[in-house]
Amino acid sequence: MVGILTSCLALLALSSARAVEPWKGGKPTIGDLWDEYSNIFPNNNRNAASHRWANFILERSAGLEVKVIEQLFRGFCAVSGSPVTPSTGKRYKYSLPKVAGGSLNGFVYHCCSPCVCDTQEFIRVDTKTVQTAAGPRKFNFQVVGNPCSSPLFNATYKALWQDPFNPSRKSSLAQSAPDVNCHGKNLVASVMSDNGNVIVGMLFDEEPDNFEGMQYTDVANQPQLQQFCVERKAAGYNSGMGVIFAKVANITRPQALTTTHTTTVASTSPPFLQAAVVTSTGNVEVKMTKADAEVLTKTLAKAKLAFASAIAKTTGVAASDVTVTAIYIDGVKVSGRRLADSVVKVEWTAKAKKAVVAANINAAALKTNIQTEAKAVANVDIKVTEAPTMTAKASASSSSEASENASPGASASSAQPMAVAFFPCLWSQIVLYWLFVIQFQ
Repeated sequence: MVGILTSCLALLALSSARAVEPWKGGKPTIGDLWDEYSNIFPNNNRNAASHRWANFILERSAGLEVKVIEQLFRGFCAVSGSPVTPSTGKRYKYSLPKVAGGSLNGFVYHCCSPCVCDTQEFIRVDTKTVQTAAGPRKFNFQVVGNPCSSPLFNATYKALWQDPFNPSRKSSLAQSAPDVNCHGKNLVASVMSDNGNVIVGMLFDEEPDNFEGMQYTDVANQPQLQQFCVERKAAGYNSGMGVIFAKVANITRPQALTTTHTTTVASTSPPFLQAAVVTSTGNVEVKMTKADAEVLTKTLAKAKLAFASAIAKTTGVAASDVTVTAIYIDGVKVSGRRLADSVVKVEWTAKAKKAVVAANINAAALKTNIQTEAKAVANVDIKVTEAPTMTAKASASSSSEASENASPGASASSAQPMAVAFFPCLWSQIVLYWLFVIQFQ
């Protein structure tokens, strides 16, 4: 009996030792990761399934050093899922919006340039603390929303659509992305970020510009690439990963968690027991030719949607939380008619856990997003002639006060301009007053 017990204990000890043995002795290479392809992707299809690469690495992170984890994340494209060899031609520098607000600079590795377009449109940055061989470490990850959290997933997954590469052929996500699977509201083989978004890659925010002697493409300073992205979207995402990633990523957009508190306090509780929110107000000002401004505001509803979408992308806020309440051209409120002269104005108010800080908004990104969304939403080609300016002022208030004071002009703007003064007469000036609300209960 004692002998049997001793044997069992020995087997248990051996099993435990094997269970904690680091993958590849704690020193796997990108090649080792690629060798696991068929294990990571059961259907041997990596389309829109980069979360499986991330999951495989993070499941083994406790036995890996930080530099090893980072290098493995350089070995695949977060958009397409394609294996990537880190090199100058695959390296891109971004300023990406953070889920919690603001933006973060860093490097990303892609298989091809069309993935830049999808990254700018769909991917955001969120944090996750990971157990490494040296202890816990917080990383900044590329994330998309959890598609399985949406009741629309099954219908979207099975729906047929025209293949932009072959117009005579129809496909579906079920056919083109078979390794994107849900188990209830959970995406199979995925790791969630701190705000509950799906990790698909890493943003290398601490990587030096000359890392390992590589050069890079600075996305913000590539007007031709930005124009390509506009044309690609208009053509139905007819390059790179095509419409597959766009359809998956668009089911649910990345978002910050909201926390619900249970309390026995009556709904008529005094202000000091109510959750505090920050109300931010301000404006965005943009310059373009009068002709462009006139065409853009010809259809007021589309103009509002275009500016709201541009602001949402730049600030990292969900598009549904941004509302353009009014547009003015040369001081005259636009009411659906096209005016002879053009200068535009839009006011905003934001109620959120954190203040909106104008200095944190990337003017170049806002400029690009305004032009892109004008084309995408209003089907209008415009050229913003200078970097936009933005002002913001924050004041704390209770949640009940915030809901009562949501009028566009509730707070004056403080002067924190992002860019330049205006040219009179020759250019049309667009000032956007917009509103976005993120409620934390």
